[in-house]
Amino acid sequence: MVDLQQSPICYSIRSDPKFGNFIEVNSLLDPSKLRAFDPNKPFPVRSLTLMAAWKVVAARGGCFDLLHAGSGDRALLITKNGKITISDGKKNAKAALVGFHIAGVAENHPEMIWDTLVAGP
Repeated sequence: MVDLQQSPICYSIRSDPKFGNFIEVNSLLDPSKLRAFDPNKPFPVRSLTLMAAWKVVAARGGCFDLLHAGSGDRALLITKNGKITISDGKKNAKAALVGFHIAGVAENHPEMIWDTLVAGP
């Protein structure tokens, strides 16, 4: 995912061992296996995944006034042959938490129950 300034939106993802095992057993880190995965296969009941979305922000104002990570080198993106890709360059920038996703699986509820918390004024 890319923002309007062509900076990447980065996600940190944490899953409990039950969901992590489901991903591993079904080889879902392999893009071809993920695309071919049966969409009707149920997720493991009582499993949980947490995802935090981070965005490059200006040094002052906006969402920087919310929860932020320190400064560091961030990847620069470019458009090449009509596709967004990572360039060789980097820039020093700050990142802020802009969203937090909680996904879990309940009994007799085959799809994940999902909630998203969005940072903002």
